[in-house]
Amino acid sequence: YNYKFDKSFLSFRAQNRIENNEAFEEESKWKNSGYSFMLEKNWNPDWKSKLVLGGSAFEHKNKLQSSVYRTSEDFADTLQIDFSSAQEVLTGDLNWKNQWQMQSNRQLSFGYQYTGYKIRSVFSQSMTKYFSNIQQTGLHTAFLEWREKLAPGLTASGALRSTWNHYNRKFYFSPRINLNWEMAEKLILKGFTGTDYQFLQEASHENQFGRTASFWILGGEGPFPVARSRQWMAGFRIPGNTLSLDVEFYQNATEGIVEYALSKPGLAPQTPVSELIGRFRFFDGTRLTKGMDLILEKSLGDLTGLLSYTLSKTTNTFPNINFGDPFPAQDDRRHQLQLVSNYAYENWDFGFAYTFTSGRPYLDLSRINEPVTDRMN
Repeated sequence: YNYKFDKSFLSFRAQNRIENNEAFEEESKWKNSGYSFMLEKNWNPDWKSKLVLGGSAFEHKNKLQSSVYRTSEDFADTLQIDFSSAQEVLTGDLNWKNQWQMQSNRQLSFGYQYTGYKIRSVFSQSMTKYFSNIQQTGLHTAFLEWREKLAPGLTASGALRSTWNHYNRKFYFSPRINLNWEMAEKLILKGFTGTDYQFLQEASHENQFGRTASFWILGGEGPFPVARSRQWMAGFRIPGNTLSLDVEFYQNATEGIVEYALSKPGLAPQTPVSELIGRFRFFDGTRLTKGMDLILEKSLGDLTGLLSYTLSKTTNTFPNINFGDPFPAQDDRRHQLQLVSNYAYENWDFGFAYTFTSGRPYLDLSRINEPVTDRMN
């Protein structure tokens, strides 16, 4: 992506004629690549194993240059700013999983997973780095899952993941429980609760041009916490031969959300590097997502259709932003409606899909000391 422009215009101050010349250029380059390999083996009817190897590489570079020249009969001044960023995320993954059908109503799964991360994020202005973050870690995870049919119509499963983070040399435990109860022929109740940890997360950064961009960080040390989310879900399903309804209510509370912003926004010419570094701050906060999913499935012979609707709200809370009051997150979408249908005619399939989503809020990190008004719809 390459974009540039320049323009000239006149202005007047106290009868003085001022000539203004502005030039702007932006260039971005990015690429993403990945690979995967899977080996699966059925040792006997009750025992099977799967081995998955994979990895990915993501790179992104961005450069901005802006200059404004003003001249008149009695003065001449220049405002020139350049900003550049470079990001690289390398991952490698090994996942070994075994599944054992102990009895007809009991199943046990266990295995080992290794995930390696190496990231680099650099932000520079005036050819000087004011933020440089290079991190590397390996995550060793052992997992165990048990699934059993406790009674007619009642199925339960429980799982535990234990992860050793080599970066900060700590263990993280992630339990979860899932219940599914067929109360009647036309009613199924379901529930879920669990805890997850996110070691690699996406944070926001605001540059001197007022733009909000994203970069990747590894949690576990210094100002970068490991994100922890607690999830709850409760719902029901009404199955049918031609019409089915599925409804879920959910909540996800996440700790360790990071924002990286200017404490004194705006452009300043000839900014000393020491002052520039002091103008950037990390903010550690929480995120709360809650909502409802509704799925309606309909079948009429060769015609099938699915209508889904999501009502949700996502807010962030930072003690040092917006006076500690919650405000809408950048990825908050209050409404989403999707319609998918398929018609089978002899050897042909005809599909149709429509999606409607409400807009997302704009997060202005420069207004860290001003209240942000929540949307009313």
